This record gives sequence, C-alpha cells and structure tokens, in this order.
Amino acid sequence: MVLVTSCSNTAPAVPQEFIAELKDFADYKSWLPVDTLHRTDNKEYRYTYINKTSELSRISTATGSGSYPVGTIIVKEIRNEDKISVKRFQIMVKRGNNFNPEGKQWEWFLVNNTMTSILSRGNDTVTVNGSTCKSCHILQNDLVFQHVKK
Repeated sequence: MVLVTSCSNTAPAVPQEFIAELKDFADYKSWLPVDTLHRTDNKEYRYTYINKTSELSRISTATGSGSYPVGTIIVKEIRNEDKISVKRFQIMVKRGNNFNPEGKQWEWFLVNNTMTSILSRGNDTVTVNGSTCKSCHILQNDLVFQHVKK
C-alpha cells in the first residue's frame, strides 16, 4: 500500500492517493461481509467484503448521501455454483488524486482465483464477461451497488 498525503495549514494542493497492491487484498476475509448474491444467469455466487477504512461511510453512501473515502477496498469473491471453487476476484479501490474522474476515482481490478496475480487493473479498461466494470456500476451512488444488511 502506498498512501500519499500532504501536511500543511492550508488545503493540500494534491489530494490523498491510495495505490493498492496485491497484498492489500490478502486479509479480505477479516473485513465486513456486506453481501451475498446468487447470479443464476451465469451460475455464480458473489461474496462481497469491504475494508475497515470504509465501514462507517457505508450506510450514508447506501442512502445516496455520501461517497466512500480514499483507501476504500471492496472485494467481490466470485465462486462457482458449487459455492466452493473460487473463479476470480473483482475488486474496486478508491484511489483518489483525481485518478479516473469519470469513474469517481475508483480503480478496478480483476485478480486470479488464488489471489496471486492481478490480471487487469485500471479505470474503464477492466472487463468481465465482455463488459467494463463501470458499465454495470454507472447508475449506482458512488458507483457501488448497495445491498445493506439489516
């Protein structure tokens, strides 16, 4: 993880930036589980986890009144219909520093099923099943699907 900040008495000229590395995703199972979704159309189960940085802002963002802070990581674990075999990981990271302004500063990741290799990362260039990540997320508040557990 690389975190860039600026210290001064005035507003920083360059916003904070979080550049994620593969090791930043490693302990995702200890994070807050926020959603489980069964996609019958492509026979997948999706388990979604959110890191500690963003737990408190999650509810206000879900109601449409906020956005996630820089450093937020959302890991979507994609499993086969057997619920055992991991197919891949789809990950969103709130990078900041005006990275991907059209994508609200999110960086998208596609990671292999053993979480040992980043297959793809970027702004609107990462694709899954022929579609970009942003194309599905575009209508969501801060580009994040919200399924708030009660």
